[in-house]
Amino acid sequence: MVFLKSLYFLLKKSFFKVHYPLGISFDITSRCNLRCKHCYFIKQNQHDELTDDQFITKVDQLKKEHPSVMHAGWVGGEPLLRRNLLIECTKKFPLNMIVTNGTFELPSLKNGVFNVSVDGTKEYYEAIRGAKVYDLVKQNANRKDIKVNVACVLNSLNKDCPEKLLKEWKNTHINGISFSFYTPQKGSKDPLYLTGNQRDIIINQ
Repeated sequence: MVFLKSLYFLLKKSFFKVHYPLGISFDITSRCNLRCKHCYFIKQNQHDELTDDQFITKVDQLKKEHPSVMHAGWVGGEPLLRRNLLIECTKKFPLNMIVTNGTFELPSLKNGVFNVSVDGTKEYYEAIRGAKVYDLVKQNANRKDIKVNVACVLNSLNKDCPEKLLKEWKNTHINGISFSFYTPQKGSKDPLYLTGNQRDIIINQ
């Protein structure tokens, strides 16, 4: 259903004059229940959160200013810490992507896709995320009734995990796995940094 909606809107935009922007992203919360070693967000100075009513008013305002928006991304922090607000806000857009750590039960959204962060198999994941929640995340993500993708950020701690991760998750109900490389915060001196040669080896594998 999400794919068909996407196709419909893209075809509609193709036949008629395209207006921009098409997408928007919201930091729905600055809070998170994990403290991951590679997270840049918790290192920033975050402002106080808007109340639910203030947040909804802001979303409605942006929708009015930019009626062309058809896709909304919901990030944080951990978006599902504001579960009810998230569900209410996703009703306002035809397409939604929720980036989550997967430690909370995923709501049944028919107009959304969940990107669940999984940084390797259990050994790697729990070393990076600092919490023994891997089995819970896998259980929450392994759903037939919603669209779930797994997103893995590769760094010096989990660079050997991609093949193991693919094998372990291939028989689940997720739609796919994407890999990206950690963006260093301190240049090449960042201990999580992968050199160009290391990245090339991973890509070849």
